[in-house]
Amino acid sequence: MSLTNVGIGRKLAAGFACILIAVAVMNATLFGLLRAADHAAEANVAFSKTIGDLDGSLLAAAEEWRASSGYVIAKQESLPRAYNAAAIDFANKIQAVRADAAGHPDMIALIEKVESAEAVYRQEIGDPIIRLIRDNPTYAQAAELAESDRAQNIFASLQKAANAARDEIAGRSASAQKWQDQLIGLAHMASAGGGITTLLLAVLVGWWLTRSIARPVTEMTAVMKNLADGDVTIAVPGVGRNDEIGRIAEAVQVFKDQAIKKIRQKAQEEEDIKRWQQEDAERLAREAEAARQDQIAINNLASGLARLMDGDLTYRIDTLFAPKTEKLRAISTMRSKSCSKRCRVSARKSMRCIWEAGKFLPRRMIFHVAPSSRRRASKKPPQRSMRSLRP
Repeated sequence: MSLTNVGIGRKLAAGFACILIAVAVMNATLFGLLRAADHAAEANVAFSKTIGDLDGSLLAAAEEWRASSGYVIAKQESLPRAYNAAAIDFANKIQAVRADAAGHPDMIALIEKVESAEAVYRQEIGDPIIRLIRDNPTYAQAAELAESDRAQNIFASLQKAANAARDEIAGRSASAQKWQDQLIGLAHMASAGGGITTLLLAVLVGWWLTRSIARPVTEMTAVMKNLADGDVTIAVPGVGRNDEIGRIAEAVQVFKDQAIKKIRQKAQEEEDIKRWQQEDAERLAREAEAARQDQIAINNLASGLARLMDGDLTYRIDTLFAPKTEKLRAISTMRSKSCSKRCRVSARKSMRCIWEAGKFLPRRMIFHVAPSSRRRASKKPPQRSMRSLRP
């Protein structure tokens, strides 16, 4: 499934979950390192205490040596008591060392060597010296035992075992201290690295959320502003996504489609209005032209009728009329021709009667009539000769 189809809530939850997981991992790592450092510190403290107890046991063994040797020299009764107290103190200290070294078999083995060496010294050197001086007043034998090589070797082995145990414990203490320092350094590095990693992860999550949520919302806002300004050519981003951005894009697309539909309806209405205005203008122009043609026909017909009334039978209407009034012009022309023809026929008949009557009238009357006829003829348009008037 594509991340663009994940809802905004899930995206925010995923982003914050990544940051929280990173913080949790960093804290867990840091806690583990610090816990290990605490264990290392506890081990170091335990080793230091073990060294202290071991040093105390070695001092107690040295006190046994001093008390036994001093008793040979001074024969003071307090020295046997000091010897016994030192032996008890050694036993207590060595038990504390054994308790501190619990869980470390190699250290226990070294401590047992120290304990065995002390027991050998006490059994073979210390206790016999005290007994010889107290029970057997044989001073020379006790002094010889105290200064013997055996006593020196036993005490030297005790010191050697104690030093070996101390060196081992000191080495472990140094290792624990080194491990503690390393863990603290790792904790510091983990803290710094975890902080940087968390910061980088937060930046990455922020960039992802900005790219998948904030930027589409900003683009959608710009698209809606352009649509509000009337720009319907802009493309709506996010159409086809299955998240909230996709649903917003679908709503904006519907708004865009409605705006386009309104613009088309408005354009169609404006086109219809222009067509209606053009049709009205053409109709008015046709009506004006028809009125003009009618006026021309009326004027020409009136002029023709006036000429006919004045006796002008030769007048013709030559102006072309509109198709609907052309028939009136044709009828007027035919009437004019008919009137002219009848007038000519009547004139022929009148002249013929005069001609026939002249045959019976005296010539003198003819001479009197003729001028009169000529005067009437002079008022008319040019006439044909009398010969042409004959039937």
